[in-house]
Amino acid sequence: MKNFKKLMLTGFLSLNYVFTIQSTKAEEFDMPKCPTTPPTYSQLLALAEPSDEFECLGTPEKYEITIYEMGLCSSSSNPITGSSGSKIWDKSTCIATMISDINGTKVDLAPGSSDSKIAALSSAPDRPANGNYNYAYILISSAFNLKGSYTLSDGTTYYSKQGNDDLGPFGAADKTLSAAQEHGEEVDNIGLGEGSWTVANGAEMSSAFQMDNGKMSAILLNDCNHVANSCSNTTSAKATSQANVSKLLAIFEPTSQINISDTTSGIEVKLVVKQGGYLIGGNNTDIEFFGSAPFRPQITTF
Repeated sequence: MKNFKKLMLTGFLSLNYVFTIQSTKAEEFDMPKCPTTPPTYSQLLALAEPSDEFECLGTPEKYEITIYEMGLCSSSSNPITGSSGSKIWDKSTCIATMISDINGTKVDLAPGSSDSKIAALSSAPDRPANGNYNYAYILISSAFNLKGSYTLSDGTTYYSKQGNDDLGPFGAADKTLSAAQEHGEEVDNIGLGEGSWTVANGAEMSSAFQMDNGKMSAILLNDCNHVANSCSNTTSAKATSQANVSKLLAIFEPTSQINISDTTSGIEVKLVVKQGGYLIGGNNTDIEFFGSAPFRPQITTF
């Protein structure tokens, strides 16, 4: 069977956790979900009790990412290889199921008023060979475009707007606005704080972190040319500083292998963001910021 239908990307919805790496073994950090019914402020603070600061996961109104490439890998070991500080993306057992042009393809994962939405991406350049694939990958920009809001039980609504500080761009929270404004964010470091999803050493993850449908690992890359394959199989593609970060390569290891057979027509990738793709945080008096949280992949064949 030579034809392979278009890869479909779905902002399908429901993420329960933010995941962190704190050791060499996979772990899962349980981040509470923000209440869907407008809460009192004391209820938000109770999410982080006894601290006077809280963070919880909500649903963004906009979650736009730029996708450069997606694909499958048949290797028995993680395609991110090498020692700490010099990890590379070993693409030798991977096949692309979607390659965008040099500028990438922008996709908004936020569902809006529906439970899901579908974006048709470019057709697979080659049909993956029949067999089992242990890993899937996605290469995206480190820059995110977000928007969101959150309402309390007294009717006060905090809306996002662009903020900037010494750590870079982030989503500031403002209760004087009448609508959410878009804000950029750079996932440009691997550590705690703004612009960060994970905890590890340097500009790369040191091990996989656990999701309930598998594991994820990633490295931060510079502005390498994915069309020319300069993002893989070389240490020169790895970001050497926060200022040098341009792309993020995420490797997914699903609980079950992805099987391609003669009856397989295509692959559907769901990137889940509802009640999980948007980080909301504050202190003991105010909601202070909004930010991105990791989407959760779900991969099926059809």
